[in-house]
Amino acid sequence: MSAEYQVPMRPWLWIFQIAVVLLCAVGCEHDDSEDHLEHIIPAHKPHNFASCVEQLRLRGEEYYSGELSEAQVDKLRDIVNWVPELAADSDLNRQQWERAQQISKELNDLASRDADPKGRVQWKKLVSQLIVLVPYAEKSFASAAAESRRILAENTHVPSGDELRPHKIISF
Repeated sequence: MSAEYQVPMRPWLWIFQIAVVLLCAVGCEHDDSEDHLEHIIPAHKPHNFASCVEQLRLRGEEYYSGELSEAQVDKLRDIVNWVPELAADSDLNRQQWERAQQISKELNDLASRDADPKGRVQWKKLVSQLIVLVPYAEKSFASAAAESRRILAENTHVPSGDELRPHKIISF
């Protein structure tokens, strides 16, 4: 027998050892940009619930006046869809948030139909209900209640029956 003794190694063990050494030496490539996906916030997204309600009031008037392009109507629908999120980020309690969510569903339905006088009345009524919630959503702003009352007073006109009837002259 010789003085040197070699331990027999199996071929798969050699392959495993080489693979481990290569993985340790090379490491894992990792692209950091995948970890930090950017969240793009659209420019027309309101900053809070109060500004959302004000945008709905203003854009609703424009919608029912026929002043909005299709792209602007899409933005109006976006704002309607942000109502629950912005309400959840506010100081509204659960019952108030649920009401805001229900109103947003109804407003979305109205914004998906053609503008008509009955829809305009319903839109104003629903936005007025959101306006009432604004002081509760922004407790830190003392003027929110006064602003809510002012906006509500401006939007309480309910059209008479004559205003709702289509005006067509029929000749025989």
